[in-house]
Amino acid sequence: MRRLYLLRHAKAEPASAERSDAARALARRGREDAKLVGRTLQEHGLLPDYALVSPVVRTRETWDLISAQWQTVPEMRPDARIYDAPAARLLTLIRAADDATRALMIIGHNPGLHDLVLRLAPRGRPDAIAAVADNLPTCGLAVIDFADAPWSAVALASGTLAGFLSPALLRNAPVNGLAIDSFRGAP
Repeated sequence: MRRLYLLRHAKAEPASAERSDAARALARRGREDAKLVGRTLQEHGLLPDYALVSPVVRTRETWDLISAQWQTVPEMRPDARIYDAPAARLLTLIRAADDATRALMIIGHNPGLHDLVLRLAPRGRPDAIAAVADNLPTCGLAVIDFADAPWSAVALASGTLAGFLSPALLRNAPVNGLAIDSFRGAP
C-alpha cells in the first residue's frame, strides 16, 4: 500500500498590500494548529517518508512546526510547482515520486489540494468524505491510500480516503479526530 498525506497549510495572516501573498506568515492560531496536528501525527504513527512543500512562508512554517513534533523527521524538499497549483499539476508531482517512498506528504494550498482530494479519493470512510466534501480547511489533512503499485500508476479515482483530520476535529474529539485509529500506522 502507498499512502498520500495532503495537508493544507495552517491559518495564515490576512493578505495585505504591504506584503506579497508568498510572504504571508502563520497567524498565532495557525502556529498552534500546526503543533497540534504534528503531535497527533506522531502519537498515532501517521508519518511520511518524504515531503514536498510549497516554498512560501506559510507552508514552510507549517512544515517546520509539524515536523518539530516528530521523533524522526523525513527528508523534505521545497517545490515551487506546488504554489497555486491546480490538481493536475499536483498529480504530476505525485506520479513522479520515488517508488522507495511508501508515504508521501504534500503541503500546499487550496483550491488545488481540495480538488485533488475529491478527484483522487471519491470513496472511503463516509465520515471523512462528508468532512472534506465542501472544503479542506487550514491545517486539514486528508489521508489517501493506494494499491501497492508505483506512484506513476496513481490515477484519478484510484485512491481510498482513509481518514481526515483537522485542528477543529481534534479539539472536539482529541482521540478520534474522525477515527484516527482506523487509519493508524505506516503503509
